[in-house]
Formats: sequence, structure tokens, C-alpha cells
Amino acid sequence: MQFKCSVCDAAVEYDPTPGLGAMPSGWRVHEIHGNNLLFCDSCGRPVHFDGGLSPYMKSLLRTRGILV
Repeated sequence: MQFKCSVCDAAVEYDPTPGLGAMPSGWRVHEIHGNNLLFCDSCGRPVHFDGGLSPYMKSLLRTRGILV
């Protein structure tokens, strides 16, 4: 199964078999404005979400048309 980051388009093949986990290590799902977005280990780092979205993450999400 291919997992693709909603922000940077990084993709990884991963088999979510029992015992390995549902997602690749470090990948996360965040809800932003009612949308569940998949983030890779780089884009999904807690520093981008601590105290709200970081300016960097806001910029990336605007570029992708996720934030207005």
C-alpha cells in the first residue's frame, strides 16, 4: 500500500499488517479545518503543530490549497 504525504507528496510503500502498525513509522494524521490529512515523518513533526500551525506549515498548506 502506498502512503503519500498531503503536504510534500513524499510517498512510501508500506504493508500495514498486524503487528507492524497501521502507518509507517513517524507518519501521522492531523485534522485541519475538518480535513484529515496524512503527514510524513518530516511534515508531521510536533514542532509544526505546537501551539497551533507554524507559519511554515501554514505556508505549505496554502500552497496546496488546503488553507485559504
